[in-house]
Amino acid sequence: NGYFSGEDPTFIHPDLLVVSCDGHFEVFLNRFYYPTIHMNKEYLGLAQNSDAETSNYINKKARQAQWLIRCMQQRENTLLKCANAILKHQENFFRLGPGHQSPLTLSMLAEELSIHESTVSRAIHGKYLKCMWGSFSLSQFFSRKMGNEKENFTQDNVMLRLKQIIKEENKQKPLSDQKIAEK
Repeated sequence: NGYFSGEDPTFIHPDLLVVSCDGHFEVFLNRFYYPTIHMNKEYLGLAQNSDAETSNYINKKARQAQWLIRCMQQRENTLLKCANAILKHQENFFRLGPGHQSPLTLSMLAEELSIHESTVSRAIHGKYLKCMWGSFSLSQFFSRKMGNEKENFTQDNVMLRLKQIIKEENKQKPLSDQKIAEK
């Protein structure tokens, strides 16, 4: 009770699942957390057996529901396209784990998918992916290249290397920041 902040804990429910299948990876929507919308056939049947005003009203609402269903399908398709492109670019991460990301930007992905960068941003915003290494925000897979033209590092790679250097150093005589930077 002394540690309770008064707020309920927030649980992350992944929107996507990455699964290893025969040496390659596949992305699936986590259908458990996505609502499905269906039109009630009985109400649609009422449109045929009702007066003109009721029939027009039901048909109008049915068109609106179909439009909503198409929009949701388009949103899911865009999310899957983005996730598959991330998977392709970050295959080392999915094979080897954290610390093995490749540089990737929203603009690179948008250009590859022939969609606007803001569409990619909206599609991945607040979305999570679960793989064998844990659950990750899709935005974590985007990072700029660090280093010079010959080096292909991301912030994730640098952080992993820093942890290795610190772990391997002599704890009785720790390295200075300069020595760590040189390594």
